[in-house]
Amino acid sequence: MGEIELLNKAFSDFAEASRTLEEYYKGLENQVRSLRLEVEEKNQALEKSLAETERSRRFLNNILDGIPTAILVFNQEGKILHSNSASKNLLGDSFPLDNVLDLPFDISENEVLINRKGSKPVNAMINYSGVGNVGSVLVIQDITRLKELEYQAELNRRLAAMGELVAKIAHEIRNPLGSIELFASMLSHDLGNSPLRDVADGISTGVKTLVNTLNNMLMYTRTRKIRRIPLDLKNVLNEFVNDITPLTQRNNIKVVLDDANVVAHMAGDAELIKQALYNLSINAVHAMPDGGTLSFILDTSSDGYIRLLVKDTGSGIVSESLENVFDPFFSTKDRGNGLGLSIVRMVMKEHDGSVDVSSRVGESTEFTLVFPRKNSEGEDDINA
Repeated sequence: MGEIELLNKAFSDFAEASRTLEEYYKGLENQVRSLRLEVEEKNQALEKSLAETERSRRFLNNILDGIPTAILVFNQEGKILHSNSASKNLLGDSFPLDNVLDLPFDISENEVLINRKGSKPVNAMINYSGVGNVGSVLVIQDITRLKELEYQAELNRRLAAMGELVAKIAHEIRNPLGSIELFASMLSHDLGNSPLRDVADGISTGVKTLVNTLNNMLMYTRTRKIRRIPLDLKNVLNEFVNDITPLTQRNNIKVVLDDANVVAHMAGDAELIKQALYNLSINAVHAMPDGGTLSFILDTSSDGYIRLLVKDTGSGIVSESLENVFDPFFSTKDRGNGLGLSIVRMVMKEHDGSVDVSSRVGESTEFTLVFPRKNSEGEDDINA
């Protein structure tokens, strides 16, 4: 074979090798393209998976943060991995925590008291448990309110038992006091104009005050069913004013009764109403140690209510105390048990009425009692 033939064959072999190499390159290029597409798909799937994982993580964190129970997660070495918002609110200045050993209480206990700087201590129930080989979880439940309710329930139970005891004692004392008041009244009548009559009247007035105090205690500790009967509040008021005459005279108090041209028919319990009026009168007497004027003003209006204004010219009530005067056991005086005005409110509520107070310090105090009125057929005007 000549040199030319050899050279042609070499070129031919080179061309064939080039074509083979080109085809191989194209095949390799297709494989690379396919692999690149596959990698892109894998990357997109991975990104989607990571995004879903992140959404799930945020969703779980939001759920944990929305739970009022404190939850802390620790790894196997005790280092904190996660804590929800309730943990930070509950543990307060204990954060930031680095390790389970930094907790301000013993995790082996079931109930603990968590002391927090600048805040009230928290009663808590805890549960510390392992989570496989991952770590551990601590759950802290604030039971402070539950403890307060338990304490309040126990206190109410004791108060109820004490109330029963007080009611029994008051009932036993009231009977002989009634006899003393009766004999003192008879003695006052028999003494006529004797100077000793004032002594007998003083005994009678003092006993009435004691009986009123006992009645207040009995009303507060026992449920009394109101006796609703037709009555004229004007007549009840006149009877009451006559009953307290010895009390007002001894304390140099002038009583003014304004009920002219008033018809005050209603349904109610006359004794309860007198009890409320006596409580208001006792307060007025205490507010006027040097004497004064106690006014009872009865009025009816077209809105279907009867209004009875009880006004004194005493020392008045400071504005800070006005909103609390009807609370049980609240008193601005050194004497008294603070039940008088709460009984007044209770009596008015039993009569479907209301009581309001206004006062000017150093001048006067006014209590307004509002009763539903009855029409001629005996029905409530406001319900007609």
